[in-house]
Formats: sequence, C-alpha cells, structure tokens
Amino acid sequence: MIRFFIRRLLTFIPIVIAVTLIVFVLVDMTPGDRMSGMDLEGLTTDEVEALRASLGIDDPLLVRFGRYLFGLVQGDLGTSDLSGFDVFDTFMSRLPNSLALGGLSIAIAVAISIPMGVFAARRAGKIADNAATAISMIGMATPNFWVGMLLILVFSGYLKWLPAGGFNHGILSLLMPATATCANLLATSTRQTRSSMLEVLNADYLRTARAKGVPEKIVIRKHALRNALIPIVTVCGISVAGTVSGTAVTETVFSFPGTGRLMVQAVSGRDLSTIVGVTTLLTITFVMVVLLVDIAYTFVDPRIKTEFTARGKTARKSTKQASIKRQIIPLPTQTESNSADIIDAKQEPVQIVSNGSAPVAAPAVKQDTDVSRAADANSESRELLTKKYKRQRPIVVIFRHLLRNPGAIAGIVMLSIMIVLFIISLFVNFDTVVTGVARNRLMPPTFSDLNHLFGTDQMGRSLFMRTIYATRFSLPIGFFTTLFAALIGFSSGSIVAYYGKIYDSIAMRIADTISSIPGLLLSMVVVTVLGRSMTNLIIAIGIGGIPGFMRMSRASVLTVKGNEFVEAGRAMGLSSVRIIFAHVLPNGMAPLIISATNFMGMSILAATGLSFLGLGIPIPNPEWGSLISDGRNYLTHAPWLTIFPGIFIVITVLGFCMLGDGLRDALDPKQKNIRVKSKKAKATV
Repeated sequence: MIRFFIRRLLTFIPIVIAVTLIVFVLVDMTPGDRMSGMDLEGLTTDEVEALRASLGIDDPLLVRFGRYLFGLVQGDLGTSDLSGFDVFDTFMSRLPNSLALGGLSIAIAVAISIPMGVFAARRAGKIADNAATAISMIGMATPNFWVGMLLILVFSGYLKWLPAGGFNHGILSLLMPATATCANLLATSTRQTRSSMLEVLNADYLRTARAKGVPEKIVIRKHALRNALIPIVTVCGISVAGTVSGTAVTETVFSFPGTGRLMVQAVSGRDLSTIVGVTTLLTITFVMVVLLVDIAYTFVDPRIKTEFTARGKTARKSTKQASIKRQIIPLPTQTESNSADIIDAKQEPVQIVSNGSAPVAAPAVKQDTDVSRAADANSESRELLTKKYKRQRPIVVIFRHLLRNPGAIAGIVMLSIMIVLFIISLFVNFDTVVTGVARNRLMPPTFSDLNHLFGTDQMGRSLFMRTIYATRFSLPIGFFTTLFAALIGFSSGSIVAYYGKIYDSIAMRIADTISSIPGLLLSMVVVTVLGRSMTNLIIAIGIGGIPGFMRMSRASVLTVKGNEFVEAGRAMGLSSVRIIFAHVLPNGMAPLIISATNFMGMSILAATGLSFLGLGIPIPNPEWGSLISDGRNYLTHAPWLTIFPGIFIVITVLGFCMLGDGLRDALDPKQKNIRVKSKKAKATV
C-alpha cells in the first residue's frame, strides 16, 4: 500500500511541473510585465533598469521558470503585484475557508443523493424513479451562481433568516454558499448512485442473501450499496477537488473569502504573480485530492486493497512458474506427431457399396430428413428478417427510438424552441437591445406589451429583447466549443490509439496534464492571455474538453482496431488516415455522439459562468451570464432581471441533457439486443 502511494505521488510530480510550466508560459505571453502596474514616476532610467534586473524580468524564460520552481519547493511564490502580500501566505489564509465550504457542500450532497439514488434504483421505471431522475437533471442544468442568487433573494431578502454574504456569522454564513455549490454535485451523485445500484441489485449474491433470510435493509446497506460505492466515491472525490478549486463563481456571488474569489480578483486586476501561484497551488490541491480518492478505494472495497498488497507477490510467483514451465516442457516424439496428424486429418464419411465383384468405398449420400428441412426453413426466415430490417437506415432507427422516449421528445422540443429564438435574434437590431428609455426604468413584467414581457432593466431596456438577443451568443458557443474540442480530441485520440507505442504514451500524459488543471481556472487564464471575445471564449472552454474527447475516441478505436476489417483494409493498401477516419472511428461513434451532446450543455454553463465573472462576451453585448450579473444589485426589488435569463439557461442545458440521455438509450447495445431478440421471437411465432 505504501509502495502504491509513493509510486502515484512520484507520477504526480511531473504533472505538477508541466502544469506550472503551461501556466507560467501563458501568463508570460500576456502584454506587459510585472513592472507594468508599478508607479515608476520619479525614477531615472538607470534606476528602472536596475529594478528590472533585480526582478529578473529580462532573463530567459527557462531561467525564470527554474527560479520559480526553486521558490515553489521552498514555499516562496513571490509577492502580489497589486497588494504586495506574499502569494503563498495569502493562499493558505483562505484555503481553510474553501475547505470548510467544500466539506459542508459535500456532506449535504452525499446525505441527500445516496438515499435518493438508492430509492430511485429500487423503484426503477416507476414514478419515484422518474421524479428523482427529473430532479437530478434539473440540478445538472442549473448554474450554481443562479441558485445562489435565488437563495439570497428568498432567505436573505424576503425571510431575513441568513446573511447575504461574507464569513462573519460562522456556520450561518456557510449554509447558502454550500447549498448553491452542492446543486450540481447532488444531481451527479444521485444519477451515479442510481446507475451503480441498478448494476448490482440483480446480482446472484443478493439473491443468495435474501434466500438466507437476511432483512432487505441489510441486503441493500451492507451488500448492494458497498459494492456500488466505487463510482460514487470517484464522483464525490473529484467533486471535492473541484469544489476547493472551482468555487470561484459561488464565492463571488456571496463575497466569500476563499481561494476561488482570490483567483477571480487576481484575473480581474491582471495580478500575474498571483495568477500563476494560485493556479499552481490549486492544481496541487486537485492532484492530492485525486490521490486520496484512489487510496479511499482500498477502504471502500477490500478486494482492491488485496489486489495492491498481492500484486507484487503474484507477479513474482507467475514469473517463477513461467520459468519452471519453460524448463520442463518436453519435445513431442515422432509417434505423438504422427498421431496428431492422423487425428487432425479431415475425412469425409464413406459407405460400403458392391459392384458385383468386390466392395468399394464411396462417399456417403446425405439424406433429406425433417431436421434438414427445419434448418432450411429457419435459415430462410432469418434471411427474410435480415432483409426486412436491413432496409432501415441507422439514423431512422435512432430517430424512431427517440420518438418513443418522452424525455428525448421534451429535450428536442426545448432545443427546437431555442433554435427558433436564435433565428429570431438574428433579425433583432443591435440598437434595440442597447438603447433604453429613462422613464421605463425597472418596470415589472407585463403581458400587455411584448417588449416589456420580462420587464425592463436599470436603463429602461427591454429584458425580453435582450434575453432573446443573447441566444445568438450562447447557442453558437455551445456548438462551436464542442466542435473545436471534438475535432481535436477525436482526431488526436484516434491517431495515437491506432499507432500506439510512444505516441499513445505522450498523448495520454499531455491529456493528464491538461485534466489536472480545473476547467474554470484554465478558461480564466486563457481568456486573460487571449483577451475577451467570443472566439477566445470558445477556445478557452474547448481546451478543457479536449482530454475527455481524446480518451473517448482512444477507447473506441482500441476496441475495434484489431478486427478483421482493419486488417483487410491494410491488405488492400488503404492509407492509415483512411482506415482510421473511414473505417475504425465510425464503428465507435455511439459514445462519442453522446459525449458531444452533453458537452454542449456543459460548455454553455461554463460560458455563462465566465460572463457572470466579467470574462465572457464583452459589453455592451447582452449574454445570459452577464444579464444575471447586472441584476445582482437590484435583486430584492427587481428579481425579474435575474430570474428570466436563468430560466433560459436551465431550459437550454436541460434540453441538451435530455437529448443526450435519449441518444444513450437509442445507441445502447444492450437495448439493441433486446429489440432484436423481441423481433426474432415475434417472427418465430
């Protein structure tokens, strides 16, 4: 066990160094340097040059990076360019706050999600299961910052029960931020618990326990749930790491003094030293939490602990046995070889016939029996069944299956509405959404005027038109971000999986390095370097999705690249590119399509979160996240400024999630086998 821990820890060291190098290079590419924000008035040219030399600004990149790593090992990450405080000390002073927030949010999510997931799995296909699934999907589609603002509106604005922000009231200051943070984790953990429980509820050992008279509660708690905990622990562990490093939006909503808000303040003020230091430390925190999750597996499942402790002994024992076998295997004798040849020889059945003088061996004549006629009839029925169902194209079969799925139909309807609104937004004049009327400031929603259907904002502008106009940004961001990440991830993952060897190892290490940086932090750094624009926002969010698509395509190619049709393509002289993209990759597209559909919704959530922080679509262009951010100061007396843009976000992301679930059911091989078996049974009858 200790050996496993040390080995994993050593593998994380290169990842941390690579992450630090990536962030260091990205920040170094930003315009200006550490002296850009300093007041140099009154200094002579020689004094400025001496200051630059003391800071090492003009040194080569590798020299500065080596100096930074040496300081990192000693706990010295430099000083903030804005405040002048030590970056490491500032981070460590805020880390306990983020850990407290993350721990409480995880506790709330686990306490609710696991019982809900078990309850839904035990009633699969019933109303309770459908309700739990619907609640979890809505939770996945709801942005945390929108939930936080609604909580502030209800519990702080109307009921006056909880403080609206800060960390001055102890546990009361943590309740609303923790609830907002755990919304997505609650939904994800509930779905994962339900899925894991469904896989073990019909296991043989559970039937044996029930047959022995074990109470059902003990069967579920001690046997079923414990064997389903591995995926649940994985989701919760990754969520803990993401909570510590990715609560920047939630901490900004509640003005919570945590590490995420520290990162937002550094990005907003272009504090380059703090950006590099905080990103490096959050990445180290993320990696260490992942390591602790791997170690937690051994406490959850004793089989994994046994595997770790016995792996070395088994390897040594198998090596020793193999060497002994190689020494004692005898060579085949001539008699054995001849006997094998005789046994392997194929002979046709013969019958003895007489031609009047001597018996002669002749081939046996096959008799037309009832068994052969039945076999011919079955073969003919199979051919007719195959011809009947081969006429249907795969896209037609998938579409018919989607039409039988109520959730998929609801998702298609939601996305269709959003697409129609996107088309309408293309005909909306820009001056209409940026020009307001002073006398119409903060008017409540009214059904008498279409322009004021959602009310007006603080400048008298129609919120309905601004929300519709924002559709032209959010939907293209979801589509083109997925296209960018999928093209790079699918192509690179397929190529390295096909060629394998050193290419595969290098590509996977690069993917591990990118995955080690929390997605929101990576997007914030990239936007800071490239600048605020729609194109840069697509690139910033898409980079974080490349490793996932790379792993998916790699796994799909590895499952089919050894098949016979690939060898046939090589024998025909087809190029490797044609074999990969025309033959290998299309045979593993089902999981890739599902991943792409779900990533569209997640990318929209990420884009709205960055826009809420002021790092997304530049103003004065309206975007759903920026619209919610504009309504923060008017939350109590003009809540419509926050509610309606959030509803549009939930509907769009929920549509993608429901469509992705429908595609998963339509492309599931198990579902296909069930349908084929039912069709064959009907045809036989």
